[in-house]
Amino acid sequence: MGTLYDITQDQQLIISLLEETGGELTPEIEEAMNITRSELECKAEGYGKAIFEYKAKEEAIDAEIKRLTARKKTAQNIQQRLKERIAEALEVFEVEKLEAGTFRYSFRKSKSVEIIDINALPDEFVITEKKADKKAIGDALKAGSVIFGAQLNENKSLQIR
Repeated sequence: MGTLYDITQDQQLIISLLEETGGELTPEIEEAMNITRSELECKAEGYGKAIFEYKAKEEAIDAEIKRLTARKKTAQNIQQRLKERIAEALEVFEVEKLEAGTFRYSFRKSKSVEIIDINALPDEFVITEKKADKKAIGDALKAGSVIFGAQLNENKSLQIR
């Protein structure tokens, strides 16, 4: 068995290798991740620290995604408002085409379909999505019903505190 320092270095190497492969296991990484009974407690502590560190990174990334999504929405809104203003001005002054510096403005006609009442459409023009009600199926299976095409699985989920 290696020293605590060796095991920590091994764990750092494993984590680096996992980062390089995008979290995918290669046979070499899987072999390095094998835990012997004598290493269990020490490696479990190291893995726990790494798990919490990556959970914190995940949360930070989620927060950054949320922040950037809000900035993106703001940028989209500003673009839309500016386009609306220039379009209104062109219409007020009855200008169909305008060259302003390096920019050219013009209107283009297009057509779009607006659905007024989906229930009034013939069936050939409506797409129906079939979706399973997992909650109702789960409740029925727990109550002892037999449902072909579904089964109740029991899973184990590791809790780390």
